Amino acid sequence: MARSVNLICYVLLLVLIVWLPIPLGSRNEWSTQFMEIVSLTILLMWLVSNSVTQSKASLKLQSVRVILLFMALWLCYQLFQVMPLPELFIKFLSPRTFTLYNLSVPEADQAWAYAVSLDRDTSLEETLKYSAYVAMFFLIFVLIDTRQRLIILAYTIFSVGLAQSVFGIYAMFTDLYLIPKETMDGHRWVIGTFVNRNHYAAHIVMTIGIGLGLLYSQPTSSRSWSNTRNIVLNITDMLLGKTGWVFICLVVLFSALFLSQSRGGVISFIGAFLFVTIVTFSIKARKDRGYKIVITTGLIIVLSVAWLGLGGLTKRFEKLGEDERWEQWRLTTYIIKDYPLFGVGSGNYRWVFPNYREGTLRQLTYDHAHQDYMELLSEQGVVGALILGIAFLLIIKMLLKSYRTQNHLLGRGMIFGSLISITAFMIHGLVDFNSRIPANAAYFYVIAALGLAATTLNNKIGKKHRYESNK
Repeated sequence: MARSVNLICYVLLLVLIVWLPIPLGSRNEWSTQFMEIVSLTILLMWLVSNSVTQSKASLKLQSVRVILLFMALWLCYQLFQVMPLPELFIKFLSPRTFTLYNLSVPEADQAWAYAVSLDRDTSLEETLKYSAYVAMFFLIFVLIDTRQRLIILAYTIFSVGLAQSVFGIYAMFTDLYLIPKETMDGHRWVIGTFVNRNHYAAHIVMTIGIGLGLLYSQPTSSRSWSNTRNIVLNITDMLLGKTGWVFICLVVLFSALFLSQSRGGVISFIGAFLFVTIVTFSIKARKDRGYKIVITTGLIIVLSVAWLGLGGLTKRFEKLGEDERWEQWRLTTYIIKDYPLFGVGSGNYRWVFPNYREGTLRQLTYDHAHQDYMELLSEQGVVGALILGIAFLLIIKMLLKSYRTQNHLLGRGMIFGSLISITAFMIHGLVDFNSRIPANAAYFYVIAALGLAATTLNNKIGKKHRYESNK
């Protein structure tokens, strides 16, 4: 019974992963709520089914129990933000919040009317959304218990990115945008089914990471990648082999990334790729594999640029110093200084920032800080940011440790791809707010869990496939 339910949960998760980017990145209220309902329902199904029988997942979960503990603590912390507290507590924990409550709450209602969050309803909505992400992270980790499920999930994510790329490029050349043309303001760039090119680029970069992981995980000939003749022969073998179509699809994905004209997207990929490549070369037995991935990726990028070009990407980089985000970040630091420990409450940046904005910014609504880390600090303070930060530092540490010791190509390739995807997402967070786009945030948690699941499959994979000889 439990095995059948697990299979149903796995299939439903795959369907949800395919669906998430389609309704404008699930930014609309109804699509976000749909994600929450489906993901939490799947989690409930799994919990009920596996509580009846002795589940193998309990042993598997031991390896990530500390990570899950910090994620659960992070969710509980957000619930703490909305709890009614005595005024003396709030006055001690957040003096600025105490002052604002005194200005807005009638004196007769002040006894237990205070909370860390300035808007409890908004914070509860955000907490529910974050709960959905954590639920998907948990489910992916426990449900990926075979090599086949790992491969299917990886190809599903990669196929979604390919579909977004093909549709995005087609839409750019035919003006078939899913958002009003007025929003484009006469511009032409690839955005797929997203509203914003930067959010689209972040999604594409994450799927590129998984694609490179699939390419990495395929066995190659015994020839080295150290001379021109061998490189040509190896690439020819790759194109004519089983991975030839992955190579070609990556050309399409990179083309879509460049035509999105997202500076943050391109820089985040370069930064993540360099980081993971340096890690690869630091392992003596992996240097030849490092040469392979560097040369192959370089060739893919050259073909992408030669095929459709860079669009207006170079001009966008020339205007880097003119971006008004610099000013918004400066103003956001004032919020962080006023609410240092506990923040203003999850999701409340949009309500607080207007009190700090100055006349140099355009007359627009600034719902987000265009910098994930500053927005996290302003909403959840040092406490919330520290709890979540520890959880993801532990994830990266576990992935890096396993990547260095992993001896099987599939597991190593999936960890490689996961590291590129989540590192790129975190780098992109320095200049944008992709963690506030439900589809991208969900993919980030899913891919992190995919990488962790790959670290636990070594023994099972090893029984079915030959190990690659160390070079």
